[in-house]
Amino acid sequence: MLSLNKNMKNFSYMFIVQIANYLLPIVTLPIVSRAFGPEKIGLISYITAIIGYFLLIVDYSFSFSGVRRLAHNSSKQNEIFNTIFTLRLFLFIISTLVFGFCIIFFEDLNDNFYISLVIFLTCLVPVFSNNWFLQAQNNFKIIAIFSFIAKLISTIFIFIFINEINDILKYVIILSSSSILISIVTFIYILKRYKLRLEVAKKKICLQYIKEDKYLFLSTVVTNLYTTTGVVLLGVLSTKYDVGIYSSAQRLIDLMRSLIMMPIYQIIFPLLAKKFGKNIEDGLSTVRVFLPVFNLIVLLVILGILLFGKIIIFLLFGSEFSDSYLILIILGVGLTAVYYGTLIGGQVMLNLGMDREFVRIQVIVSVVSLIINFAILPYGGAITTAIIWSLSEVVITLYQIFLLRNKGIVLFNMKMFSFNSIKLSLKAILRN
Repeated sequence: MLSLNKNMKNFSYMFIVQIANYLLPIVTLPIVSRAFGPEKIGLISYITAIIGYFLLIVDYSFSFSGVRRLAHNSSKQNEIFNTIFTLRLFLFIISTLVFGFCIIFFEDLNDNFYISLVIFLTCLVPVFSNNWFLQAQNNFKIIAIFSFIAKLISTIFIFIFINEINDILKYVIILSSSSILISIVTFIYILKRYKLRLEVAKKKICLQYIKEDKYLFLSTVVTNLYTTTGVVLLGVLSTKYDVGIYSSAQRLIDLMRSLIMMPIYQIIFPLLAKKFGKNIEDGLSTVRVFLPVFNLIVLLVILGILLFGKIIIFLLFGSEFSDSYLILIILGVGLTAVYYGTLIGGQVMLNLGMDREFVRIQVIVSVVSLIINFAILPYGGAITTAIIWSLSEVVITLYQIFLLRNKGIVLFNMKMFSFNSIKLSLKAILRN
């Protein structure tokens, strides 16, 4: 009973995190969208997508691998924390130097220098936030509190200061500064709460971490090639209007993905890491137990997109964004694949040590989608980008299922779609 209460509390805390991260900004979307319109929204999304490359480098997938390391080596928490912090700080310095060259040579960044600089400073967030450490410690309450405070502050300031199209710089300052401030507060809290000694990590250990996490990092990079890169290419080869209507639909997709997956992912991931660490079959059994409820959740989300997508777009973004609805439907197909890909690839394959296979298909699909984007994007704009993204996700997920089947691992069967299986699955999840 105590375990059940703890799990439900953790789930509740992570649900609060997602409300803070997505629902609070959604409260301000009608104000921001109507103040800036599709083109300015597209500009912000375009620059944010470019800065996303630097965020990937600074994070280096430690948000995921850090949880796994600490779950397996809890006695080395000081060493793990300092190694990841040292590496992220070093990667931020390297990224800053590269960004300086980008500002000089990329016209879009140069023409919007202050907006680009302010958004780039969000690369400090992964350096200081270290939410992975709190996840591994099962301290989801603090993650929820800090996330909520950051988003509440930015929401209040947006209501006060954002009124017209010329407030775009104020808008990015509000978003960036609130995130950076809370990340520094989180950093200080972790040091004091867990009595960590802050020190520069040894070079040997840093190189070991870089080597061990290279496949997971490469996975995030290649995934970025057919996700964020689609927005960048759309901004380069098409119009900022196309970026605006695409990124608005994508934002709703990200909301639905995160609200469903992140609380589960951040709670189930440490649990599965421990299960797979003890016994492979225990890990696979836990995944199979979870799947019937997971299937139901995915079905409800897709039905929600079909039935209410148009109304949601009108309410949140306004009539200027009506072209986003068709894009939302197309992206919904890819979202289904993302749900299963996150579970099958991110949970099963990585915990089985299938890192290379996990990355290989992503590299192939990413390169192919990148070539297709270059070839046909100018002729289809936002719709082409949406189709390519969805097809990429579907191909990757189907390949992952095929690969596991070849190894004799069957996760799906028709029985798991029955009402009785769903009920038993829900009971088992709450019990475990």
